[in-house]
Amino acid sequence: MTDDVDQPEGIGALKKDLRAPWPDARRRAVKGLAALGTDEAWRLVMDALEDRDGQVADTAQLALAGLDRERLVRELIGARGLRHDDPWVRRRAADALGRIAAPLFDPDELIRAFDRREPDVTIAALWSLERLAVAGRVADERAKIVREVERETARGRAPRVRAHALLTLEALDSTLAGARAEALASDGEALVRAAALRLRLGRNGADGIEAFTRVLQRGLADSAPEVRAVGLACVAAAPTRSTLALVAQQLTREPRLALRIRTLDVLRTATGWKHGANPDAWAMALARLPDDWDGRPVVAREAPSSVGERSIATIGRLEPLSDRLAILIDFSGSLWNVQAEGKTRKELLDPEFRKLVGGLSKEARFNVVPFTGVPHPWQDGLISADPRRVKEAQDTYSRWSMRGQGDAFGAIEVALADPEVDRVLLLTDGAPTGGRRWDLPLMVELLLQAGRVRPVIFDVVLVDAPRGTARRWQRLTDETGGRLLAVSFSPPEGGAK
Repeated sequence: MTDDVDQPEGIGALKKDLRAPWPDARRRAVKGLAALGTDEAWRLVMDALEDRDGQVADTAQLALAGLDRERLVRELIGARGLRHDDPWVRRRAADALGRIAAPLFDPDELIRAFDRREPDVTIAALWSLERLAVAGRVADERAKIVREVERETARGRAPRVRAHALLTLEALDSTLAGARAEALASDGEALVRAAALRLRLGRNGADGIEAFTRVLQRGLADSAPEVRAVGLACVAAAPTRSTLALVAQQLTREPRLALRIRTLDVLRTATGWKHGANPDAWAMALARLPDDWDGRPVVAREAPSSVGERSIATIGRLEPLSDRLAILIDFSGSLWNVQAEGKTRKELLDPEFRKLVGGLSKEARFNVVPFTGVPHPWQDGLISADPRRVKEAQDTYSRWSMRGQGDAFGAIEVALADPEVDRVLLLTDGAPTGGRRWDLPLMVELLLQAGRVRPVIFDVVLVDAPRGTARRWQRLTDETGGRLLAVSFSPPEGGAK
């Protein structure tokens, strides 16, 4: 059987493959069943949402976008999906319902998935409602849905649920959402304030440039880095001369290293200029922009020099551009492959890891999360990068010997569970091979969706990874302001680059 199913196989063979011990065989069976498209085949695809291997369950989750019969969608809303006992199945079903193109169900069914005990399920349902609203699929029960979504913005819910509910409310009823955003602009939860700021700035000065400027100024001065990061992201998406002038003032005011670097990147990307971190230089340069500047770079920007294939030695020069950094290391099988030098990749990476961690400032806080089929965080959260702890991390890396598949998404979730983390550096061979999430484009989509209320910068170092895999990670690094570095242990023919 090939990976791409051209001729659907008989359901008997596919059912047999669906019981195979190998996840890849089960994944191909799911694709074959979706291509077959009978009622029985679709029910088996729904049942594959229960598979604990991300290869299989992610494939099923995405395949269900092709459901084209109302009776089958009713089953996905029922015990096979939204009402399943497993929260992971409910989470996947809630997302899949937002991908179904045909209008085969009432969107208000999704509000049944709202559960204070299951924030991830609730957020998946909210996001599906948001997508359906944008697609014009919410009409008959709009008032009921709006009422329930507005309730999810209230205190008592998890902060990230409240934040995502506010963004969903904007897609359903922009007038009500605007009023809620004003009311929540001073909320005690940073994620809620971040969502309120994104919504208010997203109105593109509809209340007047002075009001818009005041909102942006307040956001950039917020005590929470998440809120300031949202302000930067909104300016990056639609830069103007006046908003860039406000951003330039942050170059000396911003206390977080990652956000100072992001601030400079926003200015350089928007204009194409290469000025340094001097706010006065930027103020003089921005003053020369015409009043009707259309937001396009004045100077074409060169491709970032950090993207491309390099020698492994370059990792030691990859500065830790954050003082709240999580370093994730893929300890799956490929890290233990022996290279021409007679050393494993892990051994060759040891001195580069030491340089990377040794480059942290004493004021920084960091953590290291090695991962196989499950994450193995070194610490429960970020710790001070004092010389003693840095040496401890360096020495501990040398002793780590775990092996197995690579659950990259699980490791990212562990890292982001610490609210201090503002930058993630992921070192991997490219493709996830274990855990609950396997489909890389889906992973990137979910991380970017979460980043709307908590922007985190992602740097990805790919070791001996295929070029196609690098392109998939590129979206995550590009859209979060991070760096993608593809490295090789063996120089290409003709010498090292």
